[in-house]
Amino acid sequence: MNDDAIAPVVAVMMILVVAVTLLSIWNAIYLPDLKQQAEVEHLKEVEEGFREIDSDISHMVSLNRSGIVKVSIPLGGGDIMLHQAKSGGTLALKEPYVQIKVYEQSDPTNPREAYILPIQYTPVSNFWVNQGYTWGTYLNVSKGSVTTPLEFGQMDDVEVGHYIRINTDSNPISIAVLNLTQGEPSSVSGNGIATIYMDGEPGPGLLLNNPVYIKVNMTPLSGKKINDSVYSKLNSYWFAEGEYHIMKDVLITRYNLTLSVR
Repeated sequence: MNDDAIAPVVAVMMILVVAVTLLSIWNAIYLPDLKQQAEVEHLKEVEEGFREIDSDISHMVSLNRSGIVKVSIPLGGGDIMLHQAKSGGTLALKEPYVQIKVYEQSDPTNPREAYILPIQYTPVSNFWVNQGYTWGTYLNVSKGSVTTPLEFGQMDDVEVGHYIRINTDSNPISIAVLNLTQGEPSSVSGNGIATIYMDGEPGPGLLLNNPVYIKVNMTPLSGKKINDSVYSKLNSYWFAEGEYHIMKDVLITRYNLTLSVR
């Protein structure tokens, strides 16, 4: 057998073994770390987007002006130069619920209602952890089935007072509340960029003759915090948990904010 003919074959096989070994090390150790780091950066961008949503809604309510505000949210991430596969996600408007009812005692079947419409980001095929975000008057972060406030150490510290404003020094008493409605489309999935559209319009004031009843929905966690804000202003009219009977005329206005996802 000619040793000179075998040598190049052995050399090529050795090179292939080394290449396969290096590729295996890359796939097993370095690639997952790089993908995880890229996913961490993606989730930071999602969080920043939700913080911007919270801040923009707060400013729109405070300024009480008409306008449209847009916020972009990256649905997917985790892609790197040598591995372009991306995770995905879903950005959706969840089921709206009545947060506050205000009505005249003489007309309980015709309440003025204010709705809250949660916004939720859910990750799909994440390369790091299944970390999601939800807004519903304040920000929550979730990992699996565990959900906690994003910006507060505990629920007791959460503040949502800027979504309802009450002035008991005026005559009549003035109450301004945020009212969210669902536009279309209401959800989008994939790994591209989604955009939340927020279309705000101040509603007209409506005078309610006394006695006026207020009921706060205490079922959601946000309801308990909103009730704290209401109680701080209307404690002298407290009737039961989440319920107030006001023996004065009330001027109620709603800031109507229509949300859609595109």
